[in-house]
Amino acid sequence: MRLFKQLSWFLKEHKSSYLVAVILLIITGFIDLTPPWLIGKVIDGLRSGSMDRTTLLQYVGGLTVISIVSFILTYQWLAKLFGTAFLLERTLRSRFFTHLLKLTPTFYQKNRTGDLMALATNDLKAVERTAGFGVLTLVDSLNMTAITLVVMGVAIDWKLTLAALLPMPLLAYAMNKLGSQIHGRFITAQDSFGTMNDQVVESISGLRVIRSFVQEPVDVKRFDDVTTDVFEKNMHVAKIDVLFEPIIKLLVGFSYLIGLSFGTYLVFTNDITLGQLVAFNIYLGMLIWPMYAFGELINVIQRGTA
Repeated sequence: MRLFKQLSWFLKEHKSSYLVAVILLIITGFIDLTPPWLIGKVIDGLRSGSMDRTTLLQYVGGLTVISIVSFILTYQWLAKLFGTAFLLERTLRSRFFTHLLKLTPTFYQKNRTGDLMALATNDLKAVERTAGFGVLTLVDSLNMTAITLVVMGVAIDWKLTLAALLPMPLLAYAMNKLGSQIHGRFITAQDSFGTMNDQVVESISGLRVIRSFVQEPVDVKRFDDVTTDVFEKNMHVAKIDVLFEPIIKLLVGFSYLIGLSFGTYLVFTNDITLGQLVAFNIYLGMLIWPMYAFGELINVIQRGTA
């Protein structure tokens, strides 16, 4: 979380926008937990025969209103959160360029132009993504996970909830290992991007000399070698990046298996109703995003820190 400390000056300056976004995000999380509970009630009512047409329409109307309110609030927090993150990128880029204009010629002799261009483009984009998507995943993963687990444990069954969470420590371990690897690989990929930028600057600025000595094939070969290196370095990042989602889906799949198997047993022993089991599995499905968000949070923060 070192990056968030480094960006504390911006977070304090725009704390009202972030505060509104976070509050709306939390409220939306609470609202989104209502439909599974209503669906469970409808299933139990239909199964017992106590659900009449009027009551069913009331439930359907309630689900419709909840969906509309959730849509409006989601639009609002998205606009606030990502709009502020784009403002950070613009601010940092302006400060960076202003700082470059104040530096001495010695600095430019020691630092490659391509590296400076990489800092002003890809690196700042990574920081902006942390300030936007990173904050979203941080708040949403903690908020949705906590709320969903409390609802599952209190409204459904705490034994079933604990059983379904057995694979989660493995998920935390896997995310930590992948996050540490992606940090180093992303730094290497950014360095290769800076080298490519520097090669382009040299070629364009010396284009007349290159053509005068008929060195076009040689320069093309040099550029091809550099872009191949950039491709390979980014593929090293991608090979770690693509592991996040399948690992999360695999472990959540184990949670589904445990929840469905143990939940079916609890239905037969009359510890929970069929509607509660359906609602539990919907809540378990809602945990996929927080788990995925947790993985993406580590990914995004490691990139932004790099």
